[in-house]
Amino acid sequence: MSQIDEDVDGQDSFEDLSSESIVKFESVAKWLNSVGAGKDISAMDEQIKLIVEFCNFVRFTPDELILKCIRTLKDGTRAISTKGRNQTEEFIKSFVTSRGKTGNEGIIEENKVRGFFVHNGIFMQGRAAIL
Repeated sequence: MSQIDEDVDGQDSFEDLSSESIVKFESVAKWLNSVGAGKDISAMDEQIKLIVEFCNFVRFTPDELILKCIRTLKDGTRAISTKGRNQTEEFIKSFVTSRGKTGNEGIIEENKVRGFFVHNGIFMQGRAAIL
């Protein structure tokens, strides 16, 4: 059992996602529209595959991951959940490490995953990569 498995009790019913099934999620549609892909998502194939693999690794759907980063205040407004965002940051780092990505390559891959969250209104800032 991985660290992620230990952190996400109750995720036994999760079904692996595919590049075809993931585009049906609201958060994925928002991300694709935000980056300008719209209906022509072929240019995003690599990034979509990365998000599919990330979701399958942590055993959460894209929408569940976004909701983990949001909390509802007493007055009904929504705010970023520091706890959820920090947990998601750890998920991202564990995912990239599990793929054997280190150094600059790891930073770039972490930032690609963070981009999904940023385009869904969840501020996450990673380290700068040297291109």
